[in-house]
Amino acid sequence: MTLEWKYAEPLDEIQLSKIEEHFGLSLPDDYKMSLAKCNRGKPTLERFDTELQKECVLDYMVNLEETVAIAQAISPDNLIPIATDPFGNLIALKVADRQIESVVFWDHESDKISNLSGSFTEFLAKLY
Repeated sequence: MTLEWKYAEPLDEIQLSKIEEHFGLSLPDDYKMSLAKCNRGKPTLERFDTELQKECVLDYMVNLEETVAIAQAISPDNLIPIATDPFGNLIALKVADRQIESVVFWDHESDKISNLSGSFTEFLAKLY
């Protein structure tokens, strides 16, 4: 089965620019290019594994209009949320030294962060 996106919406380039301006960095090109296909969408391949858990679920990509508010509401201040699971956890871009370091999974109950991949493209390739 190949990865496809259901319910995706058109990308708002202005909103994307506002996110980059707010965080003071450029989002990764692979992530920005993928948003043309997956913005606010739900993947057909939705499962992924973390270092601590098997069969986690990517539910929906985050609404770009809510990215900054979600980032401000969570305790780690170095995460840019990009997707949610059905249980309130986040898939996020981890920021270090004003650059995107990796894609991570943030568990809201334990406040633990698990590394998922070095890039958004690599993360998508791990979905099953």
